[in-house]
Amino acid sequence: MKVNSLLLFPFLATSVLSIEKNNEGEVASSNENGVSFVVIADMHSMSRFAFQGDNPTVNSEQQFFRLTKIMENIRNNYVNDTEAILLAPGDLVSFGQLSNEEIQEKSGIEDENDAVYFASTESYKKANELYAGFSTLLPSIGDHEFGGNEGFNVDNQKKLFSSIPSYRKGWVDSFMKTANGNNFKFNSNIGSAVSRPIGTDFEGTSYAYRYKNSLFIVVDVFRTIDNGNGAENYIDREKGYGGEGAITCTMDDDHILWFENVLKAARDDVSIKHIFVEAHVPIQHPVRKVNCSGQFLDDQTKSQLWKLMEEYNVDIYFAGEVHATTVTMSKTVGSSLLQIVSRGNKMHGFLSAATTDDTIVVKHFKDVGPGPKFNNRYSESGSLIIDKSNPSDTKISANGDLAILDDSAALIYFDFEAKYKMSERQIEGLSGNKMIPEKIIVGKKKCNKSIHNVGTFGQQYDSQVKEVALVQGRHNNTNAGKFRARSRMAVFSMGPFTAGMVNSISFWIKTSQAKKEMILLYFGPNSDSTEKDTLRFILKNGQLNFRFSRSTTNFRLIQEKMLTDDEWHHIAMSMPFDSCKYSDVDLYIDGAQYEFEQTVGEDNHIFFHTAGRLNIGSYGYAKDSDADDLLSHFVGQMDDIKIWSHALKATDVLQLSCQNNKTFKFSFSNGSKKKCAFLNKNENRRRNYCQDKSVAMNCPKACRLCD
Repeated sequence: MKVNSLLLFPFLATSVLSIEKNNEGEVASSNENGVSFVVIADMHSMSRFAFQGDNPTVNSEQQFFRLTKIMENIRNNYVNDTEAILLAPGDLVSFGQLSNEEIQEKSGIEDENDAVYFASTESYKKANELYAGFSTLLPSIGDHEFGGNEGFNVDNQKKLFSSIPSYRKGWVDSFMKTANGNNFKFNSNIGSAVSRPIGTDFEGTSYAYRYKNSLFIVVDVFRTIDNGNGAENYIDREKGYGGEGAITCTMDDDHILWFENVLKAARDDVSIKHIFVEAHVPIQHPVRKVNCSGQFLDDQTKSQLWKLMEEYNVDIYFAGEVHATTVTMSKTVGSSLLQIVSRGNKMHGFLSAATTDDTIVVKHFKDVGPGPKFNNRYSESGSLIIDKSNPSDTKISANGDLAILDDSAALIYFDFEAKYKMSERQIEGLSGNKMIPEKIIVGKKKCNKSIHNVGTFGQQYDSQVKEVALVQGRHNNTNAGKFRARSRMAVFSMGPFTAGMVNSISFWIKTSQAKKEMILLYFGPNSDSTEKDTLRFILKNGQLNFRFSRSTTNFRLIQEKMLTDDEWHHIAMSMPFDSCKYSDVDLYIDGAQYEFEQTVGEDNHIFFHTAGRLNIGSYGYAKDSDADDLLSHFVGQMDDIKIWSHALKATDVLQLSCQNNKTFKFSFSNGSKKKCAFLNKNENRRRNYCQDKSVAMNCPKACRLCD
């Protein structure tokens, strides 16, 4: 039975939720049927133990001792339950950094597959030792467990593709089998449903486990693409699939049938109060991303996997991969399904969770020590409570790092109202010799300042800046950013552009540099370009151009529009639907839609690079890659840079191109201009003026900047 969901703002949570609490303010267990567990995703810390043999290095011994102490601290002080379970949503190791030849050399084993199997089992042997204090380890296989994204390619220098079966065998023999190696650990049926998809390629890596009042379903979503003539690198631009070698992420055929059978059996068992699903990659987007490949599930929330979780009232889907934390809620009416993507890299953080029959409480803990990693000092930085005491009305409250993302608003928004020291706000993944660095190199320039992101992606997407002055903006009492050739402004975190998923962007510019070819914005990877798309906005002799790669798919306006008149101009681009073609995008200047033509390359479906960064006014972080095609840096002013994860309508763009100005002009009539009214920027006054039914439909459409 589906439930209605209510998202409570943090300040309402205490007044609305009626959950019994103990003297310490924690949710109290109403029975002894509850489950405690910890979630640590993408630790990437076990590969160095693969080759130590009988002569471990001092460094590996020190690291293992350090990790052991951290695990003890978590168990004893943040869980305090001898029966606690550990969920590990993939990437315990980082084999993707090594070629098979390097693994053979380091292991001293001549046969490629034997060397791979040895390295895998040695790494996982240490992982089992590390997690031995937890009652049960429930790991999900990640891309780095069998090669990593570079290894998924069938034709590059670091290809590990031919050895994927040996990587998987190492995983299964190390994690999925009992100590004697004869039996699968998780063999107990869930009602009439078998615990794993027997007869499929995933029978050793997907499984279900029941403990007390909770069911955990762990799924392997990595499927090899074979066209009948053998594996080949795969990308389907029209559908937005793949892009990572010969592996794509999906769940279909007998594998998904098994998954549904387990869910059906669970919902037939009234003693199973909660269902948790774990896999490596996020499903619902957008999500925050940092220093990752950004791999994703094909079809995202339109996938069978997501729809079945909604249908059978799964409580939480846990994932990793993107090395940052984001909580999102299903958009389907009546569903309370949550996705929690979290970061455990270098033990920077973890999740703890506890259930009663009626509640689920999840907490986020973040490393707060002075060093860049392994400080073993954690502070609670967010919490989420699911209250199911009323079966017809599930209530959810969330705050801090576990606050549910509002993606209806701009994810990234730079308003240029203030600059700050970089050290004032932490960006996970950005560290030097401190947890929060004081400076970083961007495009060969040392940045120590930041312009904060006031969009809903928050501080993870603060920009790092150098010599961007704050000057008088488009109207009184506001600022804009003034750029010169030496300026730098870039975002360390990745995205939010991802493959063919819809995104929109808008920004203001003002410049008089009419004889230069200047880069306004660049989104793309730091590394050399691939077959995936990037995005450049360029001013070429005063005219707007844009490109989807360095040397191909160049576009220019059909009707010229000079933008270097030292006046403010608003630019917006929107993808109208997923995986649209280059030619389908909507381009606006000063609120009016402009047609454009392709001058180089061929039209294609958009598939943005999944590991790109946003750079403003220069190539920033991508300065030393082949992205840098020697365009001049932007000289002029910019303001109100915004990025959304949805399409913008023409009326949205008109509003954006009008907002924050002192006066507005509204014209309306039955097709002819009979009356104009000039109003100030007060939103209530505009709204009241347009409430007259005879003008309400035309009023917003006629908004134009006043001369």
